[in-house]
Amino acid sequence: MIAQAPRSTSLARLDARIYALAVARGINTMGFSIVLPFLAIYLYTERGIAASSIGAVYTLSGIVGAATQVVGGELADRFGRRLVMVSSLLARAGVLGAMGVAIGRGGSFATLGGLVVANAMLRSLFEPAAFAAVTDLAPIEDRVAAFGVQRIGINVGWAMGPALGAYLASGAYGRLFFLAVPATVGAAALCARVRDVGAGAHVRELSLREFLSVRRETTLLLYLGVTLLAMILVAQLFSTLSIYTTARLGLRKIDLGHLYTLNGVLVVLLQFPAVRFIERIGRRQAVLLGPLIYALAYASMGLARTVGGLALCVAGVTVGELVFLPAQQSLASQLGDPERQGRVMGLYGLTFAAGQSFGPLVGGVAIDHLIRWPLRMWGALGLLGLASFIGYALVLRSAGARRAIAPGPSSQ
Repeated sequence: MIAQAPRSTSLARLDARIYALAVARGINTMGFSIVLPFLAIYLYTERGIAASSIGAVYTLSGIVGAATQVVGGELADRFGRRLVMVSSLLARAGVLGAMGVAIGRGGSFATLGGLVVANAMLRSLFEPAAFAAVTDLAPIEDRVAAFGVQRIGINVGWAMGPALGAYLASGAYGRLFFLAVPATVGAAALCARVRDVGAGAHVRELSLREFLSVRRETTLLLYLGVTLLAMILVAQLFSTLSIYTTARLGLRKIDLGHLYTLNGVLVVLLQFPAVRFIERIGRRQAVLLGPLIYALAYASMGLARTVGGLALCVAGVTVGELVFLPAQQSLASQLGDPERQGRVMGLYGLTFAAGQSFGPLVGGVAIDHLIRWPLRMWGALGLLGLASFIGYALVLRSAGARRAIAPGPSSQ
């Protein structure tokens, strides 16, 4: 069971609407992950589409989705969080339904590819608006807890969706999309209950000139630059680890699946205790500690040879994730313009997605050149953690960062 926080903690102080948003995220993610993880398998095995073509569509959807994060943030500031969240979810339900129809009728690969890209765009419109709503509802000192709760919702959805999808996919695959539609509509209904408070729907100008004024926010941009590097580090847990363990150590796919399940389960079980730990040491210290934990855990992977040893390393990476990511996002919200949290979350989302996109490329280069020497390979990747630590230390010592985070009691 998930540990319950004492009434004196920030978790107990959170606005109930923050928990509603986390539930909406979980439902939305579950509905999405019931079907889309299996789409590539369907296209390759049943439709005979070349793997390179499928990969190109997914790459395009990732690039378009990352860029759309910025658009979503701007729209959330201009028109309000709730309108953007609800409209993007309802439109996404329509796209998922269209995918089901297209698959049932044998639609072309171009049609399905276009719908995949549209789905990525709509998801990216939702994310910054939802995170901006969290910053509106949570005071600075409670944002680590608020973002931690959102991560639990996402992880629960990712745990339930693929498992349910794998069970149901034995029938007609296209029908799965029609199960995802009501789940997405349900998430929209929950978001519709979260009225805009504070910021949102107050920005009158929506133009490139006004957007470029973000150049004046030097501290935030430097922080996001380091975050790009840190997200490349975070991404190594997925594609790089999967290739390494199967190609070098000969792990079975089921064992690899167990390692990723361990990561998800630990996030759900330990995020609340991690929030309390972050509040004790402060967000700034957590952002510095997280990359070092990642670096140590990755370097240890170079020594691991068994499933048990790798499980310990994955647990170490997960601890770094639990300490690092909520504090990182909380500080980003504090370093940005408090009146433009949609923009801040959009830029953060762009940086996060870009790092996740570049991560497999960096890991692939490391595999191609260093897989024969596991300790060197994972040690080199772990150096990204040391570089992130140094980058964050320099940015957070700047006068601009000290002014921005000084008022928060948990940033000390």
